[in-house]
Amino acid sequence: MVGFRGYTYYKDHAGIKSGLSVAEKSLVLNGQPLRLISGTIHYFRVVPEYWAHRLLQLKACGCNCVETYIPWNLHEPLPGVFNFDGICDLRKFIEIAAELDLLVIFRPGPYICAEWEFGGLPSWLLHDPKMVVRTTYPPFMAAVDRFFGKLLPLVADLQFTQSGPIILVQIENEYGAYGSDRAYMDGIAALLKKHGIQEMLFTSDGVSDLAPGQASDAWLTVNEQSHLSSVLDKLDAFQPKKHLMVTEYWSGWFDHWHEKHHTIPVEKYCQELSTILARGASVNFYVFHGGTTFGFMNGANSELFNSPGYAPTITSYDYDCLVNEDGSLSEKWHKTRDLLDSFGLLPTNLPGLPENIPIAKYEPIAANGFIALEDLLKKTASLKASVPLSMEMLNYNQGYGQAYGFIAYETEIPNSASVLCIEEMHDRAIIFVNDQEKSVIEYTKSTQKNHEVQIAPFNSPEKTLRLTILVENMGRVNFVRNPKTLDTQRKGIIGTISLNGEPVIDWTVRPLELLDSQVRQLSDSNNGWTICSSSRVCVPGLVRFHLQLAKEPCDTFFDMEGWGRGAVFANGFNVGRYWPSAGPQKTLYVPAPLLRKGANTIVVFELHSVQAQLRFAGEAVLGEIAEPWGH
Repeated sequence: MVGFRGYTYYKDHAGIKSGLSVAEKSLVLNGQPLRLISGTIHYFRVVPEYWAHRLLQLKACGCNCVETYIPWNLHEPLPGVFNFDGICDLRKFIEIAAELDLLVIFRPGPYICAEWEFGGLPSWLLHDPKMVVRTTYPPFMAAVDRFFGKLLPLVADLQFTQSGPIILVQIENEYGAYGSDRAYMDGIAALLKKHGIQEMLFTSDGVSDLAPGQASDAWLTVNEQSHLSSVLDKLDAFQPKKHLMVTEYWSGWFDHWHEKHHTIPVEKYCQELSTILARGASVNFYVFHGGTTFGFMNGANSELFNSPGYAPTITSYDYDCLVNEDGSLSEKWHKTRDLLDSFGLLPTNLPGLPENIPIAKYEPIAANGFIALEDLLKKTASLKASVPLSMEMLNYNQGYGQAYGFIAYETEIPNSASVLCIEEMHDRAIIFVNDQEKSVIEYTKSTQKNHEVQIAPFNSPEKTLRLTILVENMGRVNFVRNPKTLDTQRKGIIGTISLNGEPVIDWTVRPLELLDSQVRQLSDSNNGWTICSSSRVCVPGLVRFHLQLAKEPCDTFFDMEGWGRGAVFANGFNVGRYWPSAGPQKTLYVPAPLLRKGANTIVVFELHSVQAQLRFAGEAVLGEIAEPWGH
């Protein structure tokens, strides 16, 4: 056993003469052998105040490296508009890793999968009706060029050959599961180099996708959870006499709505990890700590294993991994450390663990105000359209459309018995007539065409009725093997809406984005809020609560049992979506930095079923455990 060999050891070894290279038995960094024991932490799924805490947990487990993706859609929300502040301050995250003596694996995409909205691709790409993502389609490559031109110079001096911790940079992500265009992969590699990347490039794919996922002169690695002996044999045969690495050793798995909570038994996890370590391979735990998919940024899968055509992912990214969503250690953390020790891979001078972050179960708080949907929509910008348009095709947000949230379509229809037909809808729609809910089209039917809704006449003298269709974007697909699916991830109403067989024209379209800034502005004002009573809290709508804290806040969980479906905002920060009746997730994690001593405002956007109180929990409730997963 030896002392910890991380960023400082390799950087200070007789000065920096070379970056990472691949030999047969090991990696070589600055002339010294290196075996990567790495773990994934997504900075964008952890509040910045906790970055150092989670990274220290990673180092204390015996890891010498951290890996992270970079989500393009967070950093460039509109073309040429960039965000590298707060939870998007990836440079600060990398600098903290270096301060803790960790090396860094950098995965900038442009596509990242990651159970993240559209695999990290920005929705405004789809404003181009001819867009073909993950190809050499010139407008796509031009957009990647602009993003890399801003992103990569920001971290160029953090590369190892520039005295920084970044040693490896990935080209695209699991491209072999999607396409086989070497020109595209080489084009992405060329853009990485054009904008300053000097470190070694690599790819990662499932073992059956190695050939189509290649890029010229790039090191090949694999992603897998099961049958690692066979997987490593196949990688060794495909790429002989080069060090082996499992870039994504899946420590657990993620969940979709209407599923049970997926886990991988500790015994199975340890067995496969032992196989990797016994082969002398490098490994990256995907994920070491999953965190939370805050806001509306969850992705979805299409026809993944036995999942349906469209399966959106839940808010929690707990993943049954080494460090739980709230930062507590799982059994896998301890077993991993023990295994590294048994293989002689645990350094002798590891740091101690950081202090546990306290969790509080606060007392329930009562609702004190609400804004009904019809009033909320009146506060929302409106656009006129002869036919319904998808979010992405709206002349909105500088002409690049709406990205996330909800979209409402309003028109007048005759007060008579009618059959409404929606040609295509994504992902979940609620149909209202005169503000009364008449029907819900669930996301499970969103891959179908021609949704019919029967509308009965109102017993009133009115000749016309107000029809409102509220459509929720539940998350664009992040993984699919059919390329055409990604190119058609437009949300809202697609195609025509007819009434009794005749097209309905003349629509008012309202993009209900529910941006953090919009909700914060509403919640901080008393204008427009109706006082709650036992007989009157309208849904859908916003429901407001006040939380008064006498002391500095602790981590906590919102207990959403009994609520319908929606999202919760803590002091204007979108904590994420909830849907307890669908499950498996019943609680929402609230990191303490989202709260403050004194007055806090909590706003719930609820679609169906309001509770008079908002309750808290002292631990995560992630639902009934599914049968042990493996494929």
